[in-house]
Amino acid sequence: MSVNEFSSLSNFCVVICNLQQSIPEMDSAELIKTHLNQ
Repeated sequence: MSVNEFSSLSNFCVVICNLQQSIPEMDSAELIKTHLNQ
């Protein structure tokens, strides 16, 4: 795994964590599916 891949993955995880805090009723799996479908 390259540094860029790891960096973007870390950023994605931070975004998910922030979304879960602001929208706690949403499931993380649903957030990931929504993100990947964009």
